[in-house]
Amino acid sequence: MDPFFKDEEQAKSSPCDKSKYLTLLGQLIFILRTRPDISYAVNRLATRSSIATSLDYEALRRIAAYLYHTRDLEMI
Repeated sequence: MDPFFKDEEQAKSSPCDKSKYLTLLGQLIFILRTRPDISYAVNRLATRSSIATSLDYEALRRIAAYLYHTRDLEMI
């Protein structure tokens, strides 16, 4: 997740499709049991679920891409 993630800038973005956002968010929350490395980012985006914007959805997609590219790494 971008370390300079600001809620104020996100509010200026256009709203996204809420059903897509919540579906992807739910899938990432399910994965949290086995991938604690994404817990902060997913929790931060979950707090914005009622006012989700297109930038929030893009952040969720980046987390999903990170998981895809690190799927072969083992967690110790």
